[in-house]
Amino acid sequence: PYYNNKFFEPNSFYLHNNFNRVYEFAGSIFMDYRNNFGGDENSQSDNIVLYGHNMLNLTMFGDLRSYYNNYSFWENASFIELSSNYKDYDYVICGNAITSGSGDSDFLYWNMQEFNTEEDFDFFKSKLREKQVFDSGVDFEYSDKLLTLSTCCRNLDITSKHEDVRIVVLARAVRYGEDETVDVSKAYKNEKPKYPQLYYRKHGLTNPYKNDERWYPQEG
Repeated sequence: PYYNNKFFEPNSFYLHNNFNRVYEFAGSIFMDYRNNFGGDENSQSDNIVLYGHNMLNLTMFGDLRSYYNNYSFWENASFIELSSNYKDYDYVICGNAITSGSGDSDFLYWNMQEFNTEEDFDFFKSKLREKQVFDSGVDFEYSDKLLTLSTCCRNLDITSKHEDVRIVVLARAVRYGEDETVDVSKAYKNEKPKYPQLYYRKHGLTNPYKNDERWYPQEG
């Protein structure tokens, strides 16, 4: 979709408008307005972030919830193709995570389009690893171009109110000369992911991470 800050708000307009900028509840799948995905690959963002609604009819990013609760789904859908105006790119999925979508979260992945230093990348990687529900066994490094898919997580809604929780699927670009297959035997489930507080509250569990620095929300 096309952005023009004079006429509509970036990163919110396409939540409920289609590609033709006409109102539609399901909205569009759209890229963060701060991303660069042009023809010059050296200038492309380190981490392309795409947003879309988790629709019950599996349109938009409705399928992303299958990566959360259906392990076999990933085995049959472990690659993503993303097309720019200039080229088609293939990405392989590294893992997924359930995290808070609040601005007070300890993992503001939507603000991490560029890794200016290796320390910035290491922080992103460590947060993703501690929150991921499964690890596909596919590594990702500072030199890789990343793709982050983000949608709402309805699994943790406690009331009719939609909670501020996100499903995040991370992939990296297939490397030059790399075999485009995945060894599913290397994948494993994270037995103790760092879930948002809502997960522990919904399941009547004590949050083992509640005293961590910048934990959101602080709740007993």
